[in-house]
Amino acid sequence: ISQTVHEDAVAADDEQSAFSGTLNDLFTDDQGAGNLTYAIKDALSGSFLQGKYGSLELVNGEYKYVLNNERDAVQGLDAKSGGTGTDTFTIIAKDERGETTEITITVDVKGKNDEPTLSVDKVLSVREGADADSDSGTATGLDKDTGELLQYGFGKDDDGNVITKTTVKDADGNAYGTLTVDKNGKYTFTLDNTSDA
Repeated sequence: ISQTVHEDAVAADDEQSAFSGTLNDLFTDDQGAGNLTYAIKDALSGSFLQGKYGSLELVNGEYKYVLNNERDAVQGLDAKSGGTGTDTFTIIAKDERGETTEITITVDVKGKNDEPTLSVDKVLSVREGADADSDSGTATGLDKDTGELLQYGFGKDDDGNVITKTTVKDADGNAYGTLTVDKNGKYTFTLDNTSDA
């Protein structure tokens, strides 16, 4: 059987991060369902197995899969680039005579495009008339999605190009100076000592 779950599922979008079912709906026995015992293949306890993205558990005659959104493997999936992971589990049913049968559960895990986070290492400080008219720091971006290329900038222009230089102004439109950032996240403010600001 196959099921689909979603990273950071949103119920309003008909997404799910878990599913369950009854073992009796998966297996039948000519001596009745009470003649069967169940286990998850390769599970040390027989009833619980952690996959790459989530876990499968057998309890009270049911099977239940739960996606673990805290795992790096889950957050690393990116819907923007078609990121999908797969968990596969096998449930074994055994009757009183020792005869066994197996059913495989395949779980497709759909990723989402996570927003990157940004941190800076310092607040810039320059003074009018000082020997140094500029100051620099380093911004560090982090994206949990695997394979995402981060770009540093102050937005994009009308042509979609990343803006790497901007003018810092006062309320009257006078320029304090310019702020730039390079591809590695180094940002620099250069004071305009000739400005009325």
